[in-house]
Amino acid sequence: MAVMVSQREVLAQDMLQAWLRYDELLARHTTFRIGGPADLFVTAESEEELLALVTWAREQGMDFLLLGAGSNILVSDRGVRGLVILNRASEAHFIPYEETVPWTDRQGRLHAASGASLSRLARQAVQRGLGGLEWAVGIPGTVGGAIVQNAGAHGSCIADVVLQARVMDEGAWFGRYALRNWPSAIAPATFGGGEPKTRRR
Repeated sequence: MAVMVSQREVLAQDMLQAWLRYDELLARHTTFRIGGPADLFVTAESEEELLALVTWAREQGMDFLLLGAGSNILVSDRGVRGLVILNRASEAHFIPYEETVPWTDRQGRLHAASGASLSRLARQAVQRGLGGLEWAVGIPGTVGGAIVQNAGAHGSCIADVVLQARVMDEGAWFGRYALRNWPSAIAPATFGGGEPKTRRR
């Protein structure tokens, strides 16, 4: 019997064979330097890899946790069951304003993947003369983490500047949402596979 295998599944299997780690200490990946071992640990370097790994974990019925900069998470010394995916999908590009739009609407745009460093993007925006992210220069998290938690500082927050966010679920990109629509449009469990499960020892 012939079995159809998708390119995404092949990519996930190749990554797991090449880069999968067992019992990786999560203390190495959190800013507080705490956290026990993950059963399985792998790094996604692009959105394509991230989508492939999440799809694979869901198809296997495996618990998984997406980990960004590890700057706003406390991990038990018991560790985490299942698969931990370190999100290093950090592609980002700035789009200059269009010359054809009215002066009052001229704004630059930034497209960034969820694993991009928020503080680095804030500094790059300032260097390009773009405002709106200055408050984020000292925040050590990622774009994805900032959006999920609506990170903010100095009277501003990520919801003030994000126009749309693309959301992944069930192995596909299923929509773009403005942050103001998030409470009714997306359940919290959509992000990161739900709550992490600690080991029992």
